[in-house]
Amino acid sequence: MGIDEPLLPPHYPVSEDQRGAYVLLTAVVMIVLSGLTVVAKLQLTISTFRKLRRDDFALISALLFDLGYTIAICRAVRYGLGSSASGLDSASSQRLSQHYYAANILVWPSMASSKCAVALLVIAIAPPRRWITSMLYAILGLAVAWGVTASFVVAFECGPNHEVLGPTSIDSCIDQYSAQIGIRVVDIVSDIALCVLPAIMMAYVQVSAKKRLLVSLMFGLRVVTPALSAVTLSSLAKYYSHPTRLRPYEAVNSSVWTCLALNTSLLTACLPSIRRVLADWASGISNRNISQAFELQEASSRTRANALSGAPQSSSQSHIRSNNRSRFGRDADDSKYQSYVRAKEDPNGADSDDAESKRGLTEGIVQTIDISVEFEDDSKLPRSSSSYRRK
Repeated sequence: MGIDEPLLPPHYPVSEDQRGAYVLLTAVVMIVLSGLTVVAKLQLTISTFRKLRRDDFALISALLFDLGYTIAICRAVRYGLGSSASGLDSASSQRLSQHYYAANILVWPSMASSKCAVALLVIAIAPPRRWITSMLYAILGLAVAWGVTASFVVAFECGPNHEVLGPTSIDSCIDQYSAQIGIRVVDIVSDIALCVLPAIMMAYVQVSAKKRLLVSLMFGLRVVTPALSAVTLSSLAKYYSHPTRLRPYEAVNSSVWTCLALNTSLLTACLPSIRRVLADWASGISNRNISQAFELQEASSRTRANALSGAPQSSSQSHIRSNNRSRFGRDADDSKYQSYVRAKEDPNGADSDDAESKRGLTEGIVQTIDISVEFEDDSKLPRSSSSYRRK
């Protein structure tokens, strides 16, 4: 006999008079994605450089402000954000206004920190033209000043009670929508500049056209952020057109778009640094596949004595060498491969030599961004590769 237990009502039901669940769902999902992406970026930076860089600290700052925004907007939903005016009492309205006020202030330092992270990342690449570096430093200073100014404007746009959603019988506000236009225009222009400058920088770098296009695309994906900011500005026009008592219900659309723009700004700031992780994930390659070269090296070390004594080389060892050769790709530096082969064939190669070769191979995989992995049938291998396998 089954247990007949009535289900409890949902915590945040969605109805015509209550739409706060949309804001809650968007905020929680986006902060989880942003947090995982930032953690992946920081882990990759530490494994590569053994320390955090300036752009990493800017990302950490952006994530912390984003987390504060998420907590504040979720608390606002708890106290009635998205509810109709008839479903709110005076106490709930006051608590809602306080948390919504805090959320709107925390948006701007988070977005400014994301802009600083992108600018610092491009500066760390050392652009080949000095004017590009000067422009990036100018955007860096503009982002800091913009974040402080936007937070100040939002914090003191109404008075004497600063936490109200709009003008009341005892509180007056500046033209809030005009203030948002000024803030968002600077936001959109600076983000577009951060998309264009890396593409111009790559035009002066001597790399293949494919690599130039790929790096420009990673930075260019940030164009999604100003697009979302423009949509947010459009939704705010409808929000500010309503009287203050109806704004808790009308704040849902603008809050959802603000949350998307905020977290997208953070996500796109991480994309150029985690491109290799995304490429490996998209092609189905995991870290275990990358470490297979080490396993092949250990397996082939047992056959060193026979190979050096003139014994015929087994087909398995030839296959190991051909696989190791393919891991460097056709366009890889020949010196790296030759040093790797010499480390394997050195009869006096002690543990220190093996460790050094492993460390060099790891650095090549982690730091080099143009490594390709190709697999070909033996029948299609060029003569140079087949002659090498007979040695």
